[in-house]
Amino acid sequence: MVSHLDSAPALLYILDFLKSSLKPFNGSCLSEPSSQSKSASKPNSASDETAGNDESLSKKNEFWVRNQAMQYFGQIIHAVHLKNSVAPTALQSRIREVTDYFYDLALIKGHTTKEPEITESFMANEDSTDKLKEMWAFNLPCALLVNSADYWPKIKPIYEEIYRDLQISIKRSLAASLIEVGKIHLDQDFLLEVIRHFLLSDLAEVNQKIVPNLIDFVKLYP
Repeated sequence: MVSHLDSAPALLYILDFLKSSLKPFNGSCLSEPSSQSKSASKPNSASDETAGNDESLSKKNEFWVRNQAMQYFGQIIHAVHLKNSVAPTALQSRIREVTDYFYDLALIKGHTTKEPEITESFMANEDSTDKLKEMWAFNLPCALLVNSADYWPKIKPIYEEIYRDLQISIKRSLAASLIEVGKIHLDQDFLLEVIRHFLLSDLAEVNQKIVPNLIDFVKLYP
């Protein structure tokens, strides 16, 4: 049986692995290779064709790994957060580090201290940034929960960036989690602005996520 003391390195490794999985591989894009790019250059020989197939398969695998890392980001850091008693300081510090790495506006703005190829990867095309913003919205409540209310100043600029986005999937995720965000950190004026924006947009798919929670939202106020 693994002791609490022994499990700390394993949990830290999981967080490190999650962080590395979010990185691009050889500067590859976040979006899946298109059929056009696959057929852009024809192989000159059987060996060229084999190499091309291997590269295509590798890119597909890289695309899958990074998408899975983004999709399950919140669940993974939350699972580690629940084990905080194992090594509270070390684990919480690493959770914050990994969350900071993922929730970085520079990934879509282009101004970052990270490796240049990482920013270029996310900014390579519209599909890349759209997918990243979708996963930011999806995982945002959990990212805020595991890092406590004092993480709101870090998350808020990203929230401001994405809540007006045209993607319905982003709006739905943010609308569904408004009450949870308010419970963690009640930024009254800002959250009311978000609710007003969503309700005025008159999108049934979004509003149906907000209306059932309005009573609970009102209860948050003094």
